[in-house]
Amino acid sequence: MFFLSTPLWTSTNKDSCFIEPDIGSVDVSGSTYAIPIETTTYTITATGPGGTVTDSVTVTVTEPLPTVSISADPETIEIGESSTLTWSSTYADTCTIEPGVGTVDVDGSTTVSPTETTTYTITATGPGGISISSVTVGVYDPSVAPTVTISATPPNIELGESSTLSWSSSNASSAYINDDKRDDLK
Repeated sequence: MFFLSTPLWTSTNKDSCFIEPDIGSVDVSGSTYAIPIETTTYTITATGPGGTVTDSVTVTVTEPLPTVSISADPETIEIGESSTLTWSSTYADTCTIEPGVGTVDVDGSTTVSPTETTTYTITATGPGGISISSVTVGVYDPSVAPTVTISATPPNIELGESSTLSWSSSNASSAYINDDKRDDLK
């Protein structure tokens, strides 16, 4: 089956029309569908008492851009533990995970045991191009005290405005933010 994206044709003073490749005889005016699997030039030949005439249209087929996603389970580990990276892709011929993993199947999983917090980046390559995705596996050492910093931008706001909270930590397996507003101050 072919899908020709809007090849509408008309002819005047003609008795018959024929479209190549793969379509064949058609009415002297009309449209039809085609789904080419590669870039294809369609040529219509119209024949009538005054002779034969042709016209052509090219339907360009492009390869879709690959997609890829990657996840880690768990996303945070204690030093010496492992995390499982799982990924899937579409329209990819090859996938590579860095650092340290290398070429992998286009869908799959593998176990990693980083010794420090590591961001794993997967690159999927296919005929349509390249797609990239990343996941970070956090690593903490329970023998080292955790550290944490937090900031607000802007630190002063008017009622109804918002402030962005940003934080970072090291050697922590979890974090939460406590809102210290008190009902008796209203």
